[in-house]
Amino acid sequence: MKSFELKTFLLKTLFLRTVLPAAFLTLAVLASFMPLGCKSSVEGLSMLEGDFSCPRAEDFFVTGEESFLVRFNKSVSCKEAFFWRAESGEQTNLVASSQDEGKSLVFTSPVPMQTGAEYTFSGIVQDGAGNTLTITVPFYGYNGRVPRIALSEVHVANSKTAKNNWKAEYAELLVLTDGNLSGLELVCTGSYSSKKEDAGIYKFPPVEVKAGEYITVHLCRNESYSGMNDDEEDNLLLSKSPDSSSLALDLWANNESSVTKASDAIVVQNSADSSILDAVLFVAESSSGKRTEWKTGTKEWLGAIEASGVWQQSDGSASASEESAFCGSWTKSATTKSICRKNTKALLEAVRQDKDALLKNGKGSWAVASPTPGYANGI
Repeated sequence: MKSFELKTFLLKTLFLRTVLPAAFLTLAVLASFMPLGCKSSVEGLSMLEGDFSCPRAEDFFVTGEESFLVRFNKSVSCKEAFFWRAESGEQTNLVASSQDEGKSLVFTSPVPMQTGAEYTFSGIVQDGAGNTLTITVPFYGYNGRVPRIALSEVHVANSKTAKNNWKAEYAELLVLTDGNLSGLELVCTGSYSSKKEDAGIYKFPPVEVKAGEYITVHLCRNESYSGMNDDEEDNLLLSKSPDSSSLALDLWANNESSVTKASDAIVVQNSADSSILDAVLFVAESSSGKRTEWKTGTKEWLGAIEASGVWQQSDGSASASEESAFCGSWTKSATTKSICRKNTKALLEAVRQDKDALLKNGKGSWAVASPTPGYANGI
């Protein structure tokens, strides 16, 4: 048989034995679902019903030296849970208990966690329909000695291009009670983004501090300088760059560019429970009276700031609005001006008498003055 005829024969055989029977079978199956008339019918069809959405973790809080809480969008049960310490990799199994009809799970460790140590939590939860969720969350060991702390000065100017006279942005804080800084965060809300939550956020190291001490967080680095080192609690001479002080704890963020805005809100919060410890709201105004608007990130924080009560109007009521913000004349290049808190000694005295005292803080508590990083303000 010729090659062409052989190919034709094989194709016919393949068509008759495979393709044609498959076509008849397909038509038969389709016919069993087709209505006899022109109207469609769902009779005989069975639709799957139920919840096919996976659980979602909404909040994670470290609640104690041996416990933390995770909130979910629906009721769940725990299949397995453990955590490990980054330094050693040692794994510890956890016991889970349910709250809020299963929408919250409390995880308990048989051993206490070390303050400020880095850990990672991992767990698998399941809802009533069998849908599962695997969670992995890095966190720091519980800090049961969070100090009361107050913002005392903000310097938004940045002369990074002036190599011989560099003045960078910083935030100065006054420690009001003894404690540990682990878990605290400084948030420059003008650079904050809900899509990139670390933007504009400085995380404090687990350092012991005492009442009356000053902390300067340098918010921008300059590659032209050396000595941009974090001080340690027993050595305040490690930071040697401009605006460092031998009498204060100097800490350095990793930012290579500016993070504060001329109009901004600076916030100190406890990341363990998202509570706001202090804040300052300010708006820059030109000589002609034109104000620089807040960025979107700042506007996103206003509700939480007002709810915390740390910023008040003159009558003492909580507020977080442009009208209640401190307004003054400064720019991002005005290195000789800082936004300074008045009479910080009164804050120390108020907390000494009552550690839970509500501190007066509003636009009347601040003024424009000369920069004094690491030292008491001269106002």
